[in-house]
Amino acid sequence: LLAQRSTIYSGWNHVKDQYEHGDLSSKGYVSTQNKVHKKIERLQEMEPAVADDDSDVTEILADLELFAALSDQDLDYLGKNAAIINFLPGDTIMGAYETGDNFYIIIVGKAEVWRTDALSYTHRVAQLSDGDIMGESVLLAEYERGRHARTATIKAKTPCILLRISMRAILKILEKYPDVKDVFQSIHDERGADHAPKITDD
Repeated sequence: LLAQRSTIYSGWNHVKDQYEHGDLSSKGYVSTQNKVHKKIERLQEMEPAVADDDSDVTEILADLELFAALSDQDLDYLGKNAAIINFLPGDTIMGAYETGDNFYIIIVGKAEVWRTDALSYTHRVAQLSDGDIMGESVLLAEYERGRHARTATIKAKTPCILLRISMRAILKILEKYPDVKDVFQSIHDERGADHAPKITDD
């Protein structure tokens, strides 16, 4: 199922890029979008009967540079506390002020980060894509101070396949691997350096 989802989502992302660059008509875009949604719905109907294989999830984790230092045993541990999930364009992946119980990594797709300012205006402040992480703010806050609420809303811009990992499991890894925590901290600091970075649609 993961391979099928990846193929569908990659194809859809290509179609969306064509539309945004004026190489595809609105009619063609809507027609393709409807077909993609129907295919994804069929996959979702199949998923309850087909559990994600822990070994597949572990292989994905092992390929991520973020977890390169982890032992096979710890990769297996994360794999048993992770799942592959998908979102359609416009779906909310995580909401501001929610309690963060999970951490996410984008396998395929694009997502947008939205924040609300002091005047209650909502702004898009970042775009995330393949390999990017989501939920590091809550992760680091919980590591230092305990339970913490999310600071931004993240929505799928394109069909997305994500790796969802239990926050509890990630926290155990950070305790054992300080270098991994430092990587998360660097990503967090870089993102926080500019609250309204320049965004491109590439």
